Amino acid sequence: MEDVLVVGAGPVGLFLAIELVRHGLRPRIVDRRTQHPPLSRAIAIQPRTLEALDGSGVSARLLARGLKVRRLRFRSGSAELDVPLDDLPTSHPYVLVLPQSDTERELEERARELGILVERGVELVHLERGEGPPRVLLHRLSDGAEELRVYRWVVGCDGATSAVRRWTDGDLRGREAGVRFLIGDLRATLPLGRDESWLYTTGDGLCAVVPLPGGEDRWRLIADTRDSDPIVPEADLMRIVLEQRAGLRAHVEQDGWVGSFSVLERVEERYRRGRVLLAGDAAHTHSPIGGQGMNTGLQDAHNLAWKLALVLRGLADEALIDSYEAERRPVARAVTQQTGQATRFAVARGAIPQLVRDRVVGFLAGFGLVQAPFLRRAAEIDVSYRSSPLSSEHGSSPSPSALRAGDHVPDVPIYRTLRTSGLLRSARHVLLLFAGADRPPTTLARLVEVARQTARTHPDTVDVWLVVHAGNAPEACADEPSLLLDPDGHLNAVFGAGVATAFLVRPDGYVGWRCHPIDGEKLRERLSWTSERTPG
Repeated sequence: MEDVLVVGAGPVGLFLAIELVRHGLRPRIVDRRTQHPPLSRAIAIQPRTLEALDGSGVSARLLARGLKVRRLRFRSGSAELDVPLDDLPTSHPYVLVLPQSDTERELEERARELGILVERGVELVHLERGEGPPRVLLHRLSDGAEELRVYRWVVGCDGATSAVRRWTDGDLRGREAGVRFLIGDLRATLPLGRDESWLYTTGDGLCAVVPLPGGEDRWRLIADTRDSDPIVPEADLMRIVLEQRAGLRAHVEQDGWVGSFSVLERVEERYRRGRVLLAGDAAHTHSPIGGQGMNTGLQDAHNLAWKLALVLRGLADEALIDSYEAERRPVARAVTQQTGQATRFAVARGAIPQLVRDRVVGFLAGFGLVQAPFLRRAAEIDVSYRSSPLSSEHGSSPSPSALRAGDHVPDVPIYRTLRTSGLLRSARHVLLLFAGADRPPTTLARLVEVARQTARTHPDTVDVWLVVHAGNAPEACADEPSLLLDPDGHLNAVFGAGVATAFLVRPDGYVGWRCHPIDGEKLRERLSWTSERTPG
């Protein structure tokens, strides 16, 4: 019996396979498509997603091919809002623009380097599930051969028309938003910055213009359409939209993909049925406004991979998988609701809706404090799992600014070239034992013992660091290999750890547990979901 079958080799399925390898598994990945689709489709990779991709060794090659958008610009009538991304607490303060086809190729190449070959032209034609491992029937399109196999887990990453969801009686609940979008790639000489993304709204509808890599004249256009719009060739329609809604007059040539679709706002009721799971568009669909779709799916994969790995390696109980739906479904619902509201606000036609938009954009332009929450939400760095069953705290808060269980750890500088992401890039949990400002010798001795015991009992699942706010190693722990000096106090400040506090950070970069004062027994209880031995 094999461990994991991933159905669907789009960005979500490929990233899941890569992450599973990083966590010690060898998944099988199949796709009914015989080759990569040439369509650009999703083009925006958000900062939080780039952070997730860093650990798998993919983000660097995507950055080499993509284009960095560093400003979001909004214009409604005479009102204009300029939102720079420079101050985001991340090593990627920008949106990376890259056609989905290129993203898929780079992900597949990375999977190939790790020994995972996508089996193309292989279709899931039947799936039987129960309480135990699911049985699947695969059909090879090239020769008609069929294969009946049993897997411990099956993950459907096969898009909005998911065969996996269909065979598990899934139900994408929601509605049609009543909005249809034209999306296309074009060539035109436009007086816009190549590091800016623009959204124009008028009484006739919206128009978004995003630069594409590959040439100074390459752009992506997104616009809402109505049955009353003129029936003309697509290149002419894009030219008309640019002129009427953005005030941009230019010769327009179609450049590759042009398509249209109706917005569906739907979220699957259950992400898990037995040992069958759903991720990405198989579990949720929503408006393209904001560029959240592919990113939400990629973060599904980032959330799920480490949990599947711990369970399959015998280091955690199967109940750990239940937290995947508990954490990710609320995120999908929030994204669907927020993008839906933004879309309806932006596409409402007529003089009165346009007047309201003018006032709102003008108001936001004058208040940076109002822009900041919107910006963090769009970048997906404010996603929190505080209500997750995996998030727990013991004792009191070490400070008003302390990170809470469920919070994302900001990717910010700590000391010289070291960033928080550098500490958290392993495929394991990371235990940070902060000694506090006073750090008496008795406290240090106790923390050294906690660090050593945790390293002994969980060598394969937990990295341990004893964090001391000092430039030189205190005598009590001078020879401790887990010692991490924080001379400027930046790491203490990020976590809000002014006093002795323990933070257990999950492999996906979220705080799973916080304890103040540090209690070794409580830590052992928190790690009880793992085996106190090296697997094998």
